[in-house]
Order: sequence, then structure tokens, then C-alpha cells
Amino acid sequence: MKGEYRQVVKLAQPGELKAYVVFEHQLDLLAQGSPASLLLNFALFFWGIAATSFGTILTAPPSQDRTYYTFLIIFILTLIAGVVLSAVWYTMHRSVTRLVDEIKAQMPANPAVEQVSSEPTDEGEAKLHTSS
Repeated sequence: MKGEYRQVVKLAQPGELKAYVVFEHQLDLLAQGSPASLLLNFALFFWGIAATSFGTILTAPPSQDRTYYTFLIIFILTLIAGVVLSAVWYTMHRSVTRLVDEIKAQMPANPAVEQVSSEPTDEGEAKLHTSS
């Protein structure tokens, strides 16, 4: 047919293919994801509120004490919450990485490969390889 295109797919052979045994509880942990991601979401939320309230403090007229102190309290509380949640996230976010490392550590060492010569060493084997 005119205008027909054929796709050519080239597949390179991997030098080494490793297959890991993964237990069901490890798959469940990977599927859940890291609980630290929720902490990161809240930390970023509080950091955004802290930045906005800080900008409001800088632009608010100094004569309005109520506005100034309201945004100062909001800034301090959200800054503390953002710092605490960020610190907790930083200590917890490596749990998935540790699980993957644990799975990879289950791989046994490579066995020694013995190379066999292609020449038959036994006369009986030589007779099998020659035609009768």
C-alpha cells in the first residue's frame, strides 16, 4: 500500500537482568506510598500562609495595631507549624528508599561461573560428536 509505514523496534539485550523476590507486605507498603507526603503537603500549605501573612505585616499601616498583631500571630503560628512539619517530613521521607534498599539487599552474591572448554576430553564424547 502506498503511504504505509512500518515501525521498526530495536531491543538491546540487557547485560544483566536481576529479578527480586518481593513479599506481599513490601508491595503493600510501596503501594501506600510514604506517609510523609501528607506532611509535606501540610508543611507547604503553612509555609505559604506564613509568607502571605509576613507580606501583609510588611504592608499593613503601623497605626492599625489590631491588624498588625493578628497577622503577626498568624505568621508566628504558621511559621512554627511549617518548620515542625518540614522537620518531621525530612526525617520520614526516606522510608520508601529504605524499603527499596532492603529489597535490593535480598539479592544473593553472583555465583562463580565455570567456563567449560568446547573440545571433548573423553573419547566416548568424541565418538558422539562425529558422524558414524
